[in-house]
Amino acid sequence: MRTKIHNFDPDRKIGMFTVMEQFLLKGYSLEVKPITGNKLTMSVHGSKGKRSTVSIIYSDTVISTSKVFGKCIIWILTKKDEDRVDDSHYYVFVHFDKTTYKYRYFIVPNKEVSQYLCYEHKQWMESKSTHHENNMRTFRLGLFYEKYNFNVLMVSDYEDKWNAIES
Repeated sequence: MRTKIHNFDPDRKIGMFTVMEQFLLKGYSLEVKPITGNKLTMSVHGSKGKRSTVSIIYSDTVISTSKVFGKCIIWILTKKDEDRVDDSHYYVFVHFDKTTYKYRYFIVPNKEVSQYLCYEHKQWMESKSTHHENNMRTFRLGLFYEKYNFNVLMVSDYEDKWNAIES
C-alpha cells in the first residue's frame, strides 16, 4: 500500500523518513500507517520480537522561549496524546536544528509523554487566569544549560535513546 504524505513541507517529510531510515539501519522492520495531523504512526518490530507502535512528531523550531516555561525545544500535540495509555507506544520527536542543519531524535515512552502533557497543561492553565481549556498540548524538552522553575524533561535523557523501544 502506498502512503500519501501531503500538506507537509519538504523538511517535515525528510525528517520523518530519516526516522524510518534509523529504524531500518538498526535492524527493525516497519509497518507504516497513514499520516494523521502532524503525526506519522508505524508499527516497529525489533530484533527481540517486541512489537511497539511509534508516533513521529516533527519540529523545526530553533528554541522556544516562554515566560512560564523558559527556553525549550517544543512539539505541538493534542489532548488525545495526554489521554493515551499504551505501554508499547513510543514517540520519536524529530527536531531539525536550523543552526547546525542536523536532525536530532528524542525517543520518549508514551507514559512519560502523557504524564508530562498533563503536568505541563496544568501549569499553563494556572499561570494566567485568562488561559482557557483547549485541546492543544505542548511537549517540551529542556536544555542542559538552562535553569527551570518547574519539572522539565531534559534533552539529554531522551536524545538518540533508540534502545528504549527494545527494553
